[in-house]
Amino acid sequence: MDREVRKKRPPTGGHARTPAQERELRATRVVTNDVQHAVPADQRRCPYCESSKLKPVGQGKESFVWDYVPGYFRRQRHVRETLACTCGQYIVPHQDRTIRSRARATATACAPTS
Repeated sequence: MDREVRKKRPPTGGHARTPAQERELRATRVVTNDVQHAVPADQRRCPYCESSKLKPVGQGKESFVWDYVPGYFRRQRHVRETLACTCGQYIVPHQDRTIRSRARATATACAPTS
């Protein structure tokens, strides 16, 4: 009898969300700072055809850095520009060694709080 009553009850709060919907909802609540990394001016010339007309390849490569600020997490989204020459022989990605291509937490997230 209990099982039959539970089956007929409507879910609380309207429709139940799937785990994917819950993750998407949480991701929209996170404070995100966007940081754009452009290719330096001295690398914006093709060594093969000497052209400076380089075009962007895609949207750029993304990487994320998570910081813990007491009470919430903050996400920094780094977008590294990639350019290609119209001659097809030269592709130059942004070369920044301080950004890692995998998600990581900074030291502030691991620091003990008093």
